[in-house]
Amino acid sequence: MAERLRSVGLRTRLIVAMSAVSIVAVVASFFAIEQALTANLQGRIDRELHDEYGRYEENVADSGLGPGALYVRTTRFVDRQRYRPESRIFVVRVDGRPTVTNERSVVEREEHDRRSRVDSDRDSGGEGPSLLSAPTGLATASSADTGRLRVLTEPISAGGPRLGTFRVADPLKPVEQARSGLVSTLDRKS
Repeated sequence: MAERLRSVGLRTRLIVAMSAVSIVAVVASFFAIEQALTANLQGRIDRELHDEYGRYEENVADSGLGPGALYVRTTRFVDRQRYRPESRIFVVRVDGRPTVTNERSVVEREEHDRRSRVDSDRDSGGEGPSLLSAPTGLATASSADTGRLRVLTEPISAGGPRLGTFRVADPLKPVEQARSGLVSTLDRKS
């Protein structure tokens, strides 16, 4: 009888141990899939942002252009871009000229928010970059109108001295929706 109790205890411990290993494996797989999905989607967004900058350079920023001609070409380029809540946002500043964008309300709100945050950022350290304060290169920023964004910021030189700043951004809402869909799918399966 004592041996039988030991045998039941051993079986129970083995079942519990195998269940624990299975749960850990499923959780680790979930996190690996989530990380791979996020990296894949963000990588695709990053490539597309770089492609947009390449198109801008190819079609607009010819060497030898002065600020006036660069501004006119930039305006034409951005005017051909459409804005929808989950589409690309272009913000191009040519020195000495008004900002060119395909979404004026987003930029105006960002500029207003940036001006009103100046004093509070000095005290609190800020909340990270916004669309208009994202550093050169790729960065993740926040916008009151669009939420989290992936932003590519590049200087405009047109073959000579710096003439302005090119920014293109994609909202990260599709990435967040894909992650949420993955979580809810796994929750339904559990």
